[in-house]
Amino acid sequence: MKCRVCDQHELVSLTFYSLFYKEIYCSSCKKKYVPMIEEIAFPIELGSVRINFLFGWKNHDDILESRLFLFWEKLLQIAISQQHSFDIIMWSDEEIWTVYPIWSRLFESIGTIYIFSLFLPPIEFDAQFPSII
Repeated sequence: MKCRVCDQHELVSLTFYSLFYKEIYCSSCKKKYVPMIEEIAFPIELGSVRINFLFGWKNHDDILESRLFLFWEKLLQIAISQQHSFDIIMWSDEEIWTVYPIWSRLFESIGTIYIFSLFLPPIEFDAQFPSII
């Protein structure tokens, strides 16, 4: 088996189960990239913004992000199960935060916003409002 993250080869025992379900991550990547859903929430004028992410570090590697893309499933399940609780649901990557000052002004007149991301968004919180790092 070839790991989708680190491209290392790992021997996997062949069983009836492994014929139909292929492992895509090696054992070291499974230990290194353990997804844990974390949340940041902050108020806006008419509601709040809730940001969920799986990995608590900032990512600057587009290749790593594309290889860990299968973890989106967990966040999509949350978004779908709670879709009636939010006015806007959007996903984000590293590049969308570069235009954060522009789209954050658009959200001021909207109630509850849900943003999901694989990695910790590059924002800091001042006294009341978040700002981009």
